[in-house]
Amino acid sequence: MDRVTQLQEQVDRLAEMMSTCVGVLQRDAPPLPLGSADPAVIQARDAFAQNAHVMALDIVQVSKNIEMLIDSLPGVSRTVPQQVEQLEALEKENQLEGKRLEHGLAEAEMWLQQVRDAIRTVAQDATDPAFRRSAHT
Repeated sequence: MDRVTQLQEQVDRLAEMMSTCVGVLQRDAPPLPLGSADPAVIQARDAFAQNAHVMALDIVQVSKNIEMLIDSLPGVSRTVPQQVEQLEALEKENQLEGKRLEHGLAEAEMWLQQVRDAIRTVAQDATDPAFRRSAHT
């Protein structure tokens, strides 16, 4: 899998995680009564804070993965003129390979025509009555 696809998957994962986390935080947020020292409320608030912390760590890890993938993309550390120079070199290479491909195609078409001619000759000889008589004698 190429880096851009990996990057896209990580960005999608981050968006999904953030959406899920917001939903979970809204759903699970405990009520905060004023001046209550109820142990159940304190325990629910602590559990909620712990879950929020774990979700935040997951988001941070995915964000770091995204940064790592961005940093590993080719050309990120190059200046614009260097990138243009590389693109020009790749374009020249592409043109040369295109010419080689055209030459190979022309050669393959020549061979195909020779094979067709040979098959046609064999077929004509096989249907020629004079050829069949000379082959059996």
